[in-house]
Amino acid sequence: KRCDMSKRSDGLLADMLGQRWLATHAPAAAATIVLASPSPTDGHTTIHLDHLSFSIKNMAAATHTVTTAIRDASIAGTVLWSMDHLVTNATSKEVTISNMHVEATKGKPLVITQDTVLASVKATVNIAGWSEQHQD
Repeated sequence: KRCDMSKRSDGLLADMLGQRWLATHAPAAAATIVLASPSPTDGHTTIHLDHLSFSIKNMAAATHTVTTAIRDASIAGTVLWSMDHLVTNATSKEVTISNMHVEATKGKPLVITQDTVLASVKATVNIAGWSEQHQD
């Protein structure tokens, strides 16, 4: 079993270093953010999200609540993580989170959503992670 564990850990390290991905979404104001990780090409791959950063800018609206969520598999998928922000008029919020260790269901992507639906609210989201190739 020690040999099996060594092979698995070697494979995980190779995937963490070599199977990296990143994505960015910066739509116009009033657009809802929908940003997906890469979709696995088979049922033997797990998507891992390590880094999430986003900014929210409220240019003119009254105080507005914006929810950022990481969902499993689709825009309607199970919420795996979420955070609410109150953004007052003429302010912005910047958030950067590293070492998140959020993982999707094997064979499915992760989807980040953000409800910036007011005409004067704009957001940008960046995500990064890696793909784990299972040998089963």
